[in-house]
Amino acid sequence: ELRAFRDARPRGKALKTWTHVYRPYVDNRGDTQRAEWGRTIVPAVERALVPSDLSRGAGLARAVSSDLSKRLGQAFAALGDPHYARRHGFIGALPRNLPEDVGSKPDWKRRYPLPFTEVVERNAKHYGLDPLLLFAFMTVESSWNPLAISRSNARGLMQVMPHTGGLIAERLGLRNFGSVLLFEPEVVLEMSAWYIHELLHKFKGQAPLAIASYNAGPHRVGAWLARKPTLPLDELIEEIPYDEAREYTKKVIRFWGLYRRIYVGTPGRLFDQKVDGEMRDNINF
Repeated sequence: ELRAFRDARPRGKALKTWTHVYRPYVDNRGDTQRAEWGRTIVPAVERALVPSDLSRGAGLARAVSSDLSKRLGQAFAALGDPHYARRHGFIGALPRNLPEDVGSKPDWKRRYPLPFTEVVERNAKHYGLDPLLLFAFMTVESSWNPLAISRSNARGLMQVMPHTGGLIAERLGLRNFGSVLLFEPEVVLEMSAWYIHELLHKFKGQAPLAIASYNAGPHRVGAWLARKPTLPLDELIEEIPYDEAREYTKKVIRFWGLYRRIYVGTPGRLFDQKVDGEMRDNINF
């Protein structure tokens, strides 16, 4: 791939191969942000990137139906890598409408696995969280991909922004923090568990408000709450003015309930409808 990139460069434009490191298709940032090692990339060279995200996606789509892809999906699943199992169609090959009965439970668990279980459960216990809530966050944020990068540069399993990661690291007393550590499941899951715990404490255990804060920030959620403090919690969620934050909150709640239904047997009561409009001042980022 690097050779193809080198050979595709425009005539007269010298390029050192180290200035543009190979990137997997998990990197969703804009092209101008990808060349971190080289810092500056000539626009004309940028257009010569091989292969393009579009061609890479088309190649994946063609490969999904192949026997090799199926075998790769099975191998990734056996190795405990549900993200790449899904990318190769192993998880997506399940029936779209699975019945809710005891016999289908293995298929449900295959579709909604529990990756990094030991790390998740350890941090959930330490911070007093439902581990299935962390799995719901992970599913929505990265589809269990520890190398994911969003267009806004959020990173890792829990899609933590580098700036937010630095603030959390300071609170946790983690020395020598760098954004590359957000790709490490051990690190990012501990940081996210602490952060979610603090958000829940700020909003007095009201999970939907903490979930919305994880996406939009507690300062914004606090402002929305102050405007309509008497609404039932489900109505307050629908009143979130940011489409992304509103749909994100509902999606995490939906996956949380789904995980509990699969692994506990019932979603239970995830939150009360009565809103407590008071907020604690423990965290403001």
